[in-house]
Amino acid sequence: MPTSNERRKNTRVSFEAVIDFSCGEKIFKRCATENLSTKGVLIIGVTGVQPQDKCHLALHLSSGSDITLTMEGVVQRVTDTCVGIQFTEIDLDSFAHLRNIIYYNSENPDIINKTY
Repeated sequence: MPTSNERRKNTRVSFEAVIDFSCGEKIFKRCATENLSTKGVLIIGVTGVQPQDKCHLALHLSSGSDITLTMEGVVQRVTDTCVGIQFTEIDLDSFAHLRNIIYYNSENPDIINKTY
């Protein structure tokens, strides 16, 4: 039986960044990401959201960059320590940056090139 990582169609990479997001009236500032894929993000240290909550996200790239990726998403998973959000909308520029992040942080970037 395949593991969850073997079943995953989208490469998920460890990636630490600052993300701001809102779900309805709740606003979360300067949260930390744990990992990222082209389909979603895992954010640590967040409470008070429920599965299926719709979210607006702004992922801030560090290293002296002013680049911010913006996405719309929906909460897919909630635990005591993190929340998993699936992206539902992303603009073309943000997607291009996201794909590059995955490519340069992947253990096997050749698979990324075959997928996209």
